[in-house]
Amino acid sequence: MEFGLFILTNQMILTRGMENRVIIFPNKMQLKIFFILACFLTFLHSCTSQPNKFVNHEKWMIESTINRSRVRSNPNSVVESSYYNLNDTIFSDTLKGKLSGTWVYHFDREGNTTSVNFKMNDSVSLDFFYRMDEDGRHHEFVSNVTNDTSRDYLRSKKISENQYKRETYRKGKKRYSEIWTFEKSGEVVKKERYFNDTLGFTVMEFYEDGLLKRSTKTDNYWPTEDIYYYSKNKYLDSIVVFMRNMRQMKLIYFNNDYGDPIYHEESVSDNVKKRQWMRYRYDENGNWIEMIQRTEDENDFNGFSEGQKYPHFRWVKRQFKY
Repeated sequence: MEFGLFILTNQMILTRGMENRVIIFPNKMQLKIFFILACFLTFLHSCTSQPNKFVNHEKWMIESTINRSRVRSNPNSVVESSYYNLNDTIFSDTLKGKLSGTWVYHFDREGNTTSVNFKMNDSVSLDFFYRMDEDGRHHEFVSNVTNDTSRDYLRSKKISENQYKRETYRKGKKRYSEIWTFEKSGEVVKKERYFNDTLGFTVMEFYEDGLLKRSTKTDNYWPTEDIYYYSKNKYLDSIVVFMRNMRQMKLIYFNNDYGDPIYHEESVSDNVKKRQWMRYRYDENGNWIEMIQRTEDENDFNGFSEGQKYPHFRWVKRQFKY
């Protein structure tokens, strides 16, 4: 049938290629019902066929944040510097310490990380570069260590409507590949990792309103399940980790009104292994710009902190560019 311009009257529809046919058109009430039904079916189709494209659930996140909170007010970049061997444990203009490293994060307008640079000293630095496109998220890792400069990278390729194949190469050789499958508009993510085309393990992530609620890892040795609990303000309160269906670890976060943890605790088999206390200073956008952190860790090695006045404290400064 040849398609063309419709000529509408109250009684018939004529198109090119159908000039000799007469179609009795419905009355006005039938036409209204038909129009409403068509709109409803169109709406229903749009709801049930949402594109399962690649979804980045880590927008506006910084690696050092322990409770998955996000930076506010959409900064272009964040510079984070960490200090130890402090001369004091309270905020002041005279507070100082020894620099242990600096991280520089850059974001695009949507909150995707585009690059991360870490510099410990003139001999050690790391660079991570990220790119988002129709094939998913790619990244490249550049290590600049004395006498050892290597470039590792991950390439992503869309292989179906909701699947992406991600291959990781280290020093030019493929280390492993992954198949990521997105369902329910990205609220369910399946991550399968293959070694030499053999499935090693599968990770399932379940999100609600952008919050990670449950994560499972299935393999032949130590299957795990992580359950995430949030406050009414959607701040992460705790994580419970199960291994072989038995509770093994629990992480607790007591947050302030900004959603930043002021106390953090890690326990294994109900025995507390690590405690942390945090204090903050904030800018006008609600992002913390200074943090003093005290840590009590069962696995702390006294040799590293020997001779320090405040061995369990560190000071972190952040600079935001908007």
